[in-house]
Amino acid sequence: MSKTKFLLLISLLTSYFILHTSPVNAQSDIAGVYDISDKDTKDGDILIFTPDKGITRASAPYDVHLFGVAEASPSAVFRRVDNTGQPIVRSGIAKINVTSLNGAIKAGEHITSSEIPGSGMRADLSGQSAGVAINDFKDTDGEAFQYKGKTIRQGQISVAIKVEFAELTTPRSINSLFSFLGISLLQNIQDPKGFGQAVRAIFAGLIVLIAIIFSMIILTRSIPKSIEAIGRNPLARKAINISIAMNIAIVILITLAAIFAAFLILRL
Repeated sequence: MSKTKFLLLISLLTSYFILHTSPVNAQSDIAGVYDISDKDTKDGDILIFTPDKGITRASAPYDVHLFGVAEASPSAVFRRVDNTGQPIVRSGIAKINVTSLNGAIKAGEHITSSEIPGSGMRADLSGQSAGVAINDFKDTDGEAFQYKGKTIRQGQISVAIKVEFAELTTPRSINSLFSFLGISLLQNIQDPKGFGQAVRAIFAGLIVLIAIIFSMIILTRSIPKSIEAIGRNPLARKAINISIAMNIAIVILITLAAIFAAFLILRL
């Protein structure tokens, strides 16, 4: 083995040993580099990714597009050959900018995005989470500032980064359902394209629902009366059966027309 290969092997083994056995690794944040389109992004900001805007600061609670956390000086970073892009941590432990907008944060609680661009907050509803807080953030920590007439605190805490959906409330809870719908609506209003899709989906669903209800009304009113008419006049059985078949055909046509209309609305 040549001297160069031997030194390269020693270097790789040393790097592996440091990253996997050193106590520092327990708190390391390994980052990749990405192009951030939001020029106001600062160290510790929570970031989202959308196809139209790229990587920007999160500015909606429980944003479904959570991507990672901006980190100016990560423990390790995989850089590009041309040395472009900015480090973003998507796993490991990193410092996140947080506020007390949703109350003080306790270690072990999930951290999610908030309406303050880039800043996280305590999550108390089911939704997208950026990770789990490692240390507390009390009402007396950080710096105070005014937001919408309310004094809140802002600072940084260590968070075990893991972007995922966190189920924090009972799945069958009505309050949880309405909270989720409210969060989704808020995000879609901030994203006009997404809001348009949501409105189309609602209209399409209403059309199908109305058609089904109307069809059920026709069937529940016509069939019992037809059966009763056969009992009173058995000789008219054939004509009554034809009438029942026509009502069923009308119901099928109404349902198919509603489904086709819903399909067209969704494709607009």
